[in-house]
Amino acid sequence: MSEKELHKIIDRLLKLPKECEWADVILFAHKTLNEMGKYERIQACYQHCCLRYVMNEKTTNQSVRERFKIVDSNYPIASKIIKETLVANLIKEGEALNQSNRSINYIPFWA
Repeated sequence: MSEKELHKIIDRLLKLPKECEWADVILFAHKTLNEMGKYERIQACYQHCCLRYVMNEKTTNQSVRERFKIVDSNYPIASKIIKETLVANLIKEGEALNQSNRSINYIPFWA
């Protein structure tokens, strides 16, 4: 995540309704995909989906590949991470633009 993206998120958090007087924030050190366990991959995918949602961007197989630095030829790895996160009920399918599997996007469970 770039510094610019982080500032966008902070700006959005600062514009929360006045009823939201506090927020807990936990920062995690960067880990490569190979350093993550299953739980961490699921959490990272969920957080990726949440961040993209609040930035009004779609989470797709491609965005997950970019997030985890997975080469395009290894797209099944990204599909597996997405499926694990779906099974954990942390994300759900968003509205598809057409019938193609390539147009599937994902949103947080609470959206």
